Amino acid sequence: MKQKELLRDLKLIDIALVAMYYFTFSLIFITMLNKFFEVIFRKEKYPIEKTATLTLFIQTLIEIGILAIVSFYLRHFVRSIPFIFDGKYGYHHTQTKEINGGVIITFALMTVFKDLRERAKELASRFKL
Repeated sequence: MKQKELLRDLKLIDIALVAMYYFTFSLIFITMLNKFFEVIFRKEKYPIEKTATLTLFIQTLIEIGILAIVSFYLRHFVRSIPFIFDGKYGYHHTQTKEINGGVIITFALMTVFKDLRERAKELASRFKL
């Protein structure tokens, strides 16, 4: 019984740490990507509201593609961070489902990635979604 409780506690600690890693690194990358896309798409000169729908759609797809690539590398990076209690009491860090980080990355994207959020809102309003 005690071993089962220790395994559960280790898993909870691991889940919390993994979530913190994903959130922190997502914030860092998203902050850089916000600035990058504002420069590339020259938002000051060509406001989103005045951009042609097809151009806006393509720009949004480019952002999503780059985000998918960044998320891929972020997941691999976080998986490679060792867990100090790996192997203790039979716990294996790599078997934790939360190590994939999809929920945390998505949360960070939705809350922080301002440029993508603005483009998605504009597209939704144009498509009457």
